[in-house]
Amino acid sequence: MPHRRWRRARRLLILLLVLVAVFWGTGWIYERNAERIHAHINDVQPDGVLYKARERVLERGSKRIVVLVHGFGASPMTMLPIFDAFAERTDADLWAPLLDYHGRSLQRFAAFDAEAIRDDLAARLTQRIQGYDEVVVIAHSFGGAMLADLVADGAIPDTATVLLLAPAVDIRANTETTTLQLQAFRLWSAYCDIVAFGCTVPNPKGVDAQARADIYAQTIFFFIVPDAVLQLFDYADAIAPAVAGIDRPIDIVMARDDAEVSYAGTETLCAGLSTCRLYAFETGGHALMYGANSAALNTLFLRLADDPGSPTACDGLACAVAVPADTAAGPIPSVPRRHARAAHQETPRWP
Repeated sequence: MPHRRWRRARRLLILLLVLVAVFWGTGWIYERNAERIHAHINDVQPDGVLYKARERVLERGSKRIVVLVHGFGASPMTMLPIFDAFAERTDADLWAPLLDYHGRSLQRFAAFDAEAIRDDLAARLTQRIQGYDEVVVIAHSFGGAMLADLVADGAIPDTATVLLLAPAVDIRANTETTTLQLQAFRLWSAYCDIVAFGCTVPNPKGVDAQARADIYAQTIFFFIVPDAVLQLFDYADAIAPAVAGIDRPIDIVMARDDAEVSYAGTETLCAGLSTCRLYAFETGGHALMYGANSAALNTLFLRLADDPGSPTACDGLACAVAVPADTAAGPIPSVPRRHARAAHQETPRWP
């Protein structure tokens, strides 16, 4: 009898080991295939940067510079509609940097470090704006969150005009459920493009119908990278208290139907700041620079660059002033925190 029990236990152990090997093996194959696909469909330059993700620079000897900062998993190509509008309708110098960890390999993006990206952006921004009399910074999504973080930290000159497009502070997907799902999936693979699991990149709900072809063309990563997303969530949680204490003028532009960042949470944030003005579009999703309201957005940014906080900036456009800067009230509210994790918890470093 003891021998039979031992044989059964050994068979179960062997079966378990085989299942574990299959689990890890299929995940490893899936990861390598994802990396192969990403490298195959993109033109990778000798420095490791994808050709379409390269930074965009236009220098015309102006005393004014407009900086355009892209969002999470994106590239300067995302900001091209706004870049082109300023190039055509102003004489400003333009710079759209590629954020660190972005526009490169999937492996590089999986090593995502939000604080390192922020610090690298701050250093390059400080160097780039030297010698200019006027500085305008327009930042989208994660770029907007980083810019808000730098503003709160006093790292952006007080004379600079700060325009945030759907800053990713209150992220809709930043929930305990989504976090558990990402943590579970990453046990199998570092990347996901399985539609049945909700891994659709770009997110068809993130933009309006008119924008889907354009947003697909500028997409860099067609896979969700759980490690990077989890880092993004942690960063948003960590900066929320400081961002809620910003005491200098900022303008926020956002669509009410944004499927990525909470409009209500952003409105609450802006209303609690002493000199924040929120300009709202009814539709446009998270990537307002594409789709039906792209021209109106460009005009709005052109106006705000010349006259920050203008109460008439939406005149004749499909937007409205949702939070007037002169009626913003205190005390500063708590920014909605969708995570239960502490804001000051050390950000984990995933392998």
